[in-house]
Formats: sequence, C-alpha cells, structure tokens
Amino acid sequence: MTWRAWWPPVAWAVCILVATWIPGAMVPRIPAPDGTDKLVHFLFFVVLGFLIQRALHVQGSAVVTLYAILALAAFGALDEFVQQFIPGRDMELFDWIADVSGAIVGVVIARLTLERRAARS
Repeated sequence: MTWRAWWPPVAWAVCILVATWIPGAMVPRIPAPDGTDKLVHFLFFVVLGFLIQRALHVQGSAVVTLYAILALAAFGALDEFVQQFIPGRDMELFDWIADVSGAIVGVVIARLTLERRAARS
C-alpha cells in the first residue's frame, strides 16, 4: 500500500463534502423525479467505496473490508449530521442509507475486481 493510492479516495471524499455542504439556496434546481438525490448519494459512495477498497489493496481480508464499510458509514453519518447546520440543507436517514448502500456496493466491486486480478497473476 502506498500513500499515492490514497489521493483518489481523499480527493473524492473532499468532492462529496464540498457538494453536500453547499447551502441549499446555492444549489441549482434541476427538474428530476423524486428520490433522484438518493441515487446521487448512492453513486457518490459507490465510487468512494471502490476507491477506498482499492487503496487498501488487501485481498482476502474480510476484517479490513468490514472496517472500510464501517468507516464509510461513519463518514456518511458525519456528513449528514453536519448538513443540519447548513442553511437550506437537512439531515436525512434515507440519504445515509443510500450512502451506506453505495459504499457496500463499491467496496464489493473493488474487492471482486482485486481478487479476480490476483487470480490471473
């Protein structure tokens, strides 16, 4: 594991925080079906989960994978908690559930990809 491997997940986490901590009045209103914001939360965390698992690059360790998911769940919870203090934003349980679901999917995809790559070697 190299420190360079951590730049992508750290940069993506910063992007998530910047996007979710913008005051609500500054967010452009785009006509979209209800629940679209949950899909955005899910996709942001799929990418973050994938990048973190890839940075860990530990194949076969279920404990490390579990810790990654728990850390991502805590990150999502902290992000949601802070949003209640940002004008025009609020804390939503279903946003956090979308975050955690996306993190799990991203971590699993990365883990399967890494295991498949290791099997080829």
